[in-house]
Amino acid sequence: MADSGYDAFLHNWQTENARRRKAVAAHQVIYGLVQYTESNYFTYVLSNLAADLRERLTETRAITTPDSALRSYFTAHRGDFRHQSFAAAREEEVRQAYALDRYQAVIGRLTASAHVSVDHAVFDALPVS
Repeated sequence: MADSGYDAFLHNWQTENARRRKAVAAHQVIYGLVQYTESNYFTYVLSNLAADLRERLTETRAITTPDSALRSYFTAHRGDFRHQSFAAAREEEVRQAYALDRYQAVIGRLTASAHVSVDHAVFDALPVS
């Protein structure tokens, strides 16, 4: 993110809503909501960041997807796929599911070991609207 500050977030939220309003007015296809609330735009942004991180970790080989692991994953999760044989399943579909599983495991380990401390003087001074 070029700027992860709240002011930039608000600007991006308003810009995205304006873009969506114009697209709808021009009878163009949009995916998702016509207008985001601040809360669901935050969820949208976080989801996109998580997907980008997962993709980046796979591209940089921090998360690897060897064929043997994909086959084992497919066998263990056969019910999650439309096709019942690895040969018939789309390899990319299995790869994405496996990468998501590995990503969630990495994030789970990291969050379990994270230490969070709150500076209550700063936290209590934040305005909430």
